[in-house]
Amino acid sequence: MLTDKGEYIWKVCHFAIHSGINYYVAQITYSYFKDRPMRAQLICFVLLCNEEVREFNQYLFNDSIMALYIAICIYYVSANKPFHAALFFTLGASIKAGVMLLLPSFLGWLQYIYGTRKLLACFALIVIFQVIIMMPFSFDPVAHLFGF
Repeated sequence: MLTDKGEYIWKVCHFAIHSGINYYVAQITYSYFKDRPMRAQLICFVLLCNEEVREFNQYLFNDSIMALYIAICIYYVSANKPFHAALFFTLGASIKAGVMLLLPSFLGWLQYIYGTRKLLACFALIVIFQVIIMMPFSFDPVAHLFGF
């Protein structure tokens, strides 16, 4: 029953994810171009009206979910909310390991703006979340608990 409508379900999910990416990129551009809102509007219109960008995002599959998490992470970076940014960073890293390429710049930003305490707290959040989602697959007692 659901497999008959699977294509339509995925299209609705893709539309929601793509809309979320566009929304957060728009929020980032408006926070960056505070004194020049017309430039931010231009970037938003390019994102909305470009057919090639929509087609490119259509073929991203689970990378579009990762892109949404990274866009939300960058939005929280621009809004100066480091714990929220770390949470969405680790969610993006749980989908694709390529997000780890952003880790040095993310941790450098935390160290430069907030100091060592928030750096260690956010790093602990990232590591603990990754360990928690890895536990059912890696550690034998937990794996047996979940039936692996």
